[in-house]
Amino acid sequence: MMPTAADRDPGTEEKMIEDDSALRLRPECGDDLPFLKSLYQSTREDLALIGLPGSLFDGLIEMQFQAQRKGHFGQYPQAQSFIVERCGKSIGSLLKSENECEIRLLYIALVPGERGKGYGRKLLSSLQQEGKLLRLSVDPLNSPARNLYSSLGFRTEGQGGANLEMIWP
Repeated sequence: MMPTAADRDPGTEEKMIEDDSALRLRPECGDDLPFLKSLYQSTREDLALIGLPGSLFDGLIEMQFQAQRKGHFGQYPQAQSFIVERCGKSIGSLLKSENECEIRLLYIALVPGERGKGYGRKLLSSLQQEGKLLRLSVDPLNSPARNLYSSLGFRTEGQGGANLEMIWP
């Protein structure tokens, strides 16, 4: 099994979100993998449209989930993975890699029932408050995410593969 980000970076610490005292980021641990896989599945409505029978669909989700993690941690070995919690309940995931000059947001997702409530905006704003260049990729068909990023001052820098590359400031 692939180590978690917390296993790779024992210095990763919990972080409270300034604008919301009930919202926090805590380092991912091995016990979070079932939640992370379920969260990933909730973001892949496109795969549900294929119409595969249950066990084949579950296998496809598992394969895609593992491929995404291997890709992120392979390309960004120092990436930090956090579980987003609100009032002690896991509601999302945030994966980032940073150095002294910039933060690369690799993944951000919230469970369906918590989307559209401003939590993503608060998480992104907390990253912006660090004062570094902030980079991310977004599916051009993901209008809610693109609109959120644009409203926070991100601008499109180009296209990287199938995704748009956006930066702030």
